[in-house]
Amino acid sequence: MISLKRYLDSSAEALLHVAVEGYRSALAAMANGGAQVCPQAGTQFQRSLLHLKELVSPTASPQTLAETSRRVEAELDQWTRTASDYLARTTTEVRDLVKSVAESVQSLAERDQRYAGQFTEISQKLQEVAELDNLQAMRQSLSESIRNVNASVERMVLEGQQSVASLKSQLDAYQARLAETERLAARDPLTGLENRLGIEHNIELLLARGQTFTVILIDLNGFKPVNDKYGHIAGDHVLKQFAQELRPLFRPTDAVGRWGGDEFIVVAGCEPNEITPLVDRIRQWVFGDYSIDTPSGLAKVPIGGAIGTTAARAGDTVESLIARADAAMYADKAARRAAP
Repeated sequence: MISLKRYLDSSAEALLHVAVEGYRSALAAMANGGAQVCPQAGTQFQRSLLHLKELVSPTASPQTLAETSRRVEAELDQWTRTASDYLARTTTEVRDLVKSVAESVQSLAERDQRYAGQFTEISQKLQEVAELDNLQAMRQSLSESIRNVNASVERMVLEGQQSVASLKSQLDAYQARLAETERLAARDPLTGLENRLGIEHNIELLLARGQTFTVILIDLNGFKPVNDKYGHIAGDHVLKQFAQELRPLFRPTDAVGRWGGDEFIVVAGCEPNEITPLVDRIRQWVFGDYSIDTPSGLAKVPIGGAIGTTAARAGDTVESLIARADAAMYADKAARRAAP
């Protein structure tokens, strides 16, 4: 009898350990999934769920499991509201996708709450088995409980794999769509270069990392007469051609953008002694004559410009960098006007 009771206790403990580990894994998956889906709302959600995960152990009482499930539902509800508020400012497509992900995460929470109740019920039955006097009845009850536990664990593992796989697939799709949305938001629709938002973001990242880089600001000369004489469509064509010539001069890791109007900007990862050769290449290979279609045939228009450069310094901000580059550009413009 003592040996059988030890067997009962050891089997129940081992199976309960498997179930609890599955529950802990599900909580971790929800925490990490929520953080990936919407970092603005997911950081606190992730911390809270990982904390709840640590409260769950094979020795946890049914009351602890029930309270954990209740708190998981509350955290999920808060995450959904916060994420929805943030994503209301993004596209409808992304918003709908997050709702789908939230439903998958909710199904994980509901599944684990359901299994917590099942394992509590099985544990109670095992306690009742230990009180039986008939050995045959004990064996039958034990066999039935073990089958129930095994079946529940198998279903839990299978559902967990399916839920996590589905969640991962949706997360991947969400991240791809969000990346595309952000990419388009940072692009100048006319030239295909980065716009002011994209350039500012690049500068902020480089400053945060403490990396060495240079800002090159270019203001085109001779562009206004193109618009005045040939029209804005011709002017747009010149801007696109200029962008196509400017971009290949720099590395793929350098940010090349249209700052606005006929101003262009480059954020190049180079040392201060490399700035002059870069400027010389722009003047030699990008400035020059550009062809445009006119009612009377092709016309060539000369495009030059003023260039201002500045290297990043400790303590710089986006505003201070742009202000120095802008001042250098106007100094270059004044110097060229004064030149004979």
